[in-house]
Amino acid sequence: MPKDSLSFYPEYIRKDCIHIPSVVLNFFKSNTVKFSGHKEKMPLYVPLPRDNEKSLAAITYSNAVGRNATAVPPEYFKEEYLMETVEEYEFHNLTEKDELSACKVINFALRRLFGYDEYSIASRKYMINTSTMPIRVNYAKSRDKPKWPVYFKRPDTSRILGKWLYDISSGFEPNAYMFNRAVFIEDSIKGTVLSQMDEEELLKRRDYRDGLVRANEHANFLELPDVVRKRNRIVKGHDTVLFDFNLMFLGPKFQNDLLEKYQAEQGGKFKWFNPPWVTQTIRQERHLIAERVIKRENDFFSLIEVMENVRDISGKTFCETAREKYCTKSLEDLFMNKLEAYSNS
Repeated sequence: MPKDSLSFYPEYIRKDCIHIPSVVLNFFKSNTVKFSGHKEKMPLYVPLPRDNEKSLAAITYSNAVGRNATAVPPEYFKEEYLMETVEEYEFHNLTEKDELSACKVINFALRRLFGYDEYSIASRKYMINTSTMPIRVNYAKSRDKPKWPVYFKRPDTSRILGKWLYDISSGFEPNAYMFNRAVFIEDSIKGTVLSQMDEEELLKRRDYRDGLVRANEHANFLELPDVVRKRNRIVKGHDTVLFDFNLMFLGPKFQNDLLEKYQAEQGGKFKWFNPPWVTQTIRQERHLIAERVIKRENDFFSLIEVMENVRDISGKTFCETAREKYCTKSLEDLFMNKLEAYSNS
């Protein structure tokens, strides 16, 4: 059995801290958000202690795992990490002291997200066969039943940027989150991952099919291709909510084909997946996306301006990607063109 379960993953996942450009950190320091449990707005970026980034009290992914954590048996790891389903493996620390230290860090994070209280940690589980092996933490306030879980993930700059843009453009109530260079912490979206549901039953509902078409437009607006995977979609009521944004702006070659997939697979069963109904729903959602963004134009485009010189997953700046792959002067121009097209569609 390996000493470190993360040895199954690439080196960049096992690093404690990643580089996040200071311009991104400064943006999220100055743009505050109000979450339930807090009287005042709070910044999403939570700095690590300046004097000692290895401090056991710092809110980091490694500290939430804690020292001497149970290793995941090798048989849990598949050759292909990004499978449709995600396996869980509950883990503990070797000593009570190590366990208490990890739970203390998680308590710091929960208080930051949801307001001061005493929280008890019911369980910590590795989410296996994912790209960054998040930790799923089930918690409860004192004397309460366990709440929905919170996820501690390795940070990813594109995911942080994408969530901000999606929260503005999607129209869904944003769930609480925060980050620093060593962790991305996100409250769970109230709903169920699509890969854990019987979609055949859901597809019989007109409002679910309608939600799929709308989610398709949210992904198109952010140039996000990875939503085809069922594991990247949450069913909330009968809406489809997206939640993973690290693969944005890969270029027209990687266009989202979610709707085309459903039209090919289900078009014979559900005529509603074919025009003109789909065309009408797309037009409606595009108008709504344009309205949401224009309403918060300052918030949206201030981050776009920051992103221009930030490097994306390919190693190019977002501005270079916009020029090379989308034939526009900048990312700002790309979205201005999108807004015009969506408003006039």
